[in-house]
Amino acid sequence: MSFEKMRVEELKDICEYFAVDQGKNKTETLKNLEESGVTWDQWVKFQKMEEETKHDPEDIFDENKEKLEASEKFTTQSNVILKLVSKNFSFQVLGYTFTQKNPFVVMSAQKAQDIIDFYPESFRIATPREAEQFYS
Repeated sequence: MSFEKMRVEELKDICEYFAVDQGKNKTETLKNLEESGVTWDQWVKFQKMEEETKHDPEDIFDENKEKLEASEKFTTQSNVILKLVSKNFSFQVLGYTFTQKNPFVVMSAQKAQDIIDFYPESFRIATPREAEQFYS
């Protein structure tokens, strides 16, 4: 196919896409495209590129839905070890008691995040190895 076989409305859309002045009729429009150096091959190339980059929002949602659900399960159902790092002798928060002799407590990731949000200098997430070495 070529520009000559296209309707005037389609040619005007192409002119708009390439920022070329639209003519008053099909002949003028074709002349303006030619003078601007716009070729049929360029138009086909740009159309293919646009098709490749177009994504249906539903497709993107479906692709990421499983990852999102897995992430939500992990953050709401997983447990972490929270460690008291402040010099307080004991610290009670949200029903958990931390002491210098027992600075590690296992709890849900969400509760640990809530505690860290309120007391960022006093607590941090600990590694299992760190807790194991402390108690051995």
